[in-house]
Amino acid sequence: IDRFYNAAQKELGTLSEAVHESFDGVMVVKSFGAEVRETERLAKISSRLKDARISAIGVRSVFEAMLDVVPTLINILLIVLGAYRVKAGEMSVGDLSSFIYLFTLLIFPLRIIGYLFSEIPHSVAGWRRICEVLDEQILDDPNLKIHRASDGIAIEIRELCFSHQDGTQVLNDLSMKIESGKIVALVGATGSGKSTLLHLISGLIEPSSGSVAVQEGGVALVFQEAFLFAESLRYNITLDSDISTERVMKAIATAQCQDFVSDLEQGLETVMGERGVSLSGGQRQRVALARAIAHDRPVLLLDDTTSALDPKTESNVIGGLRGISTGHTLLIVASRPSTIALADEVLFMADGRIVDRGTHESLLKKSEHYRLLISAFEHDRKEL
Repeated sequence: IDRFYNAAQKELGTLSEAVHESFDGVMVVKSFGAEVRETERLAKISSRLKDARISAIGVRSVFEAMLDVVPTLINILLIVLGAYRVKAGEMSVGDLSSFIYLFTLLIFPLRIIGYLFSEIPHSVAGWRRICEVLDEQILDDPNLKIHRASDGIAIEIRELCFSHQDGTQVLNDLSMKIESGKIVALVGATGSGKSTLLHLISGLIEPSSGSVAVQEGGVALVFQEAFLFAESLRYNITLDSDISTERVMKAIATAQCQDFVSDLEQGLETVMGERGVSLSGGQRQRVALARAIAHDRPVLLLDDTTSALDPKTESNVIGGLRGISTGHTLLIVASRPSTIALADEVLFMADGRIVDRGTHESLLKKSEHYRLLISAFEHDRKEL
């Protein structure tokens, strides 16, 4: 019986995952008119779950039916055999009645035991699924392996390597040092490892080898895809930390959020909805930026944070970041020339390592690959 329940539990997990994925991607499904295909996909998974459940319940029903049928048949058999023995004078009617009564007393405990045996496979299947999660290896917190950088240094990386579980190498022997108070742009082609590098600096993932050291006080990372909770705007910025309203409003102003925050009926107490559905992509990015600014970490990492902003708003945000740069270090993954122009220095990344560094103007002069990449960025912007 247990293998049928194991199959049913597995299909239930698959369906839960598919439904969650479908709701998360509902906008993609609707934009490509794939509602029917997505419905059919979920229907197939539901059908497999239904079949697995029917098989499990079918076996269980047969087992439970046997618990009633077998004792009843044995009772009938005892009566028939007992009648022959009474007729033959080998036992009395009283002896036969006593024997049947004693056997009847055993039926109820036997049914209880049978019920337990029918329930155990279901419980065992669920327990095995739980054990699969509990038995997963718990990795050490990568943030614990982030070292403290020397005085005057915001980020120092030595011989950093990182590979995915399938063996694909992303970063290869990368080393760099960024001084405190600098604004540095990280520029590279798609897939060169820029986001992975920021995740390693933030302590979100563990490197395969090498070391990362950051300034005391830690870092704040603004992801490329902004995530908001279905909570108030204040909560999404402070994450329930003890941050004053004055500091929150200052962060909102720096991130250029005041234009839409002022239109919210309840201001900072306005609930954003699931994943910030009530805001546009650019507004969500600015709220995420305000969150990082409000937490006042000495190192601020921006993973192409201004990609969803129009040029004017982006220019205002960049100006705001320039205003807070004193005492803070900014490492910005950038593809817009206007964003790169903000930087005191540019790190050019290719093939999982820093291949060149310098100002934007100097790299344009001395690096042909950098010049071609910037030209490609500008061409893409013009076409958009």
